[in-house]
Amino acid sequence: GVQTCALPISVTRMANEVHRVTDLLRAARRFAYADPSATVMRGIEPHVVDDLIATAIRSREALLRDRPVSVQVPSDPVLVLVQCDFTLTLQILANLLENAARYTPPASPIDVTVTVRETHADITVADRGPGLDPDAVEQLFQPLRRGHHTGDGAVGTSGIDSAGLGLAIARTFAQVQKGNLTYHARAGGGAAFV
Repeated sequence: GVQTCALPISVTRMANEVHRVTDLLRAARRFAYADPSATVMRGIEPHVVDDLIATAIRSREALLRDRPVSVQVPSDPVLVLVQCDFTLTLQILANLLENAARYTPPASPIDVTVTVRETHADITVADRGPGLDPDAVEQLFQPLRRGHHTGDGAVGTSGIDSAGLGLAIARTFAQVQKGNLTYHARAGGGAAFV
């Protein structure tokens, strides 16, 4: 006879995973062709930073559903415009939000803060997770690498569904646009990526 088995995965979760993997494959393809030393970047245009952040949050809404996400954007000037490639910057923010959701305990807050500088704007995605081993920070930005958390009762990376590409892709996309992506331990515990 024919044997059947029930899959323990919901259709919604399966659809979310298909979207996540599709996004990852698209980003990996762009990553493979990205050249941080290029002098001219197509697609660099002014974009409203609030729109970028809101779109990134919506793109990861299933992962962020049970987490408070606060967004702080300066009110002066009224609109903060950033010169960037919308698609690449959206992927950077989506990867950082996804990591914050995956590597922190449930219901942990995630803070997105925009700081306007003289020549650019810094966008920080910060969480209140266990933080990262300071000796392993640079390896986080290498493809196929994941970090090890620090602190008492830290959540390890075993059991986390991750290919280890998100931060490598995010940093390369930032560098292609003449920016950068760095990690800082957050005061009071947690990780902050700028």
